[in-house]
Amino acid sequence: MKETESDRAVCLMDIADDWRCEYNLDLYAQTYDEAIAFAIEYPNTLWCCGNHDVCYQWNQRESGYSGIATWIVCEKLRVLRESLPCRR
Repeated sequence: MKETESDRAVCLMDIADDWRCEYNLDLYAQTYDEAIAFAIEYPNTLWCCGNHDVCYQWNQRESGYSGIATWIVCEKLRVLRESLPCRR
């Protein structure tokens, strides 16, 4: 994206799939931190939450759900939301 001009990117999310690493909370944090950094660097990005993201907010188990990562996923989703510019 830095080498070519584009209007915007689209992130289709599903960031919180457990990747068979459901106990690796650092991996969850690092993955969301990268998404947050991307959102800040490219504010025109459109973000579409996936089932592996919203299931944590809705407290609904989904494939790839990590019961021990619930707090960190919800917190990182909050930070991600707050890093996005408001669109009206």
